[in-house]
Amino acid sequence: GAGEARAFAEGLVGAGRLAEAMESQWIYERLLQTYELFGRTSAGGQGGIPRFICGEQWVVPEAASAEELVGLLASEFGIR
Repeated sequence: GAGEARAFAEGLVGAGRLAEAMESQWIYERLLQTYELFGRTSAGGQGGIPRFICGEQWVVPEAASAEELVGLLASEFGIR
């Protein structure tokens, strides 16, 4: 359960660092973003998890086409 997960996380990073992360606004916002993304990409009882993250862009569950993926990479890395 949640207690076991917390104990495991504390074992990985230490209780102080975990407590600090738990109070982080950045972490909170990232969790909200992930939660919202999962909700938007869930359909028919199946959730969509990002398969590719490029900068601030998340491709979920995958690019619709090769052109879309190339466009994403080009815009993120300045490739033409």
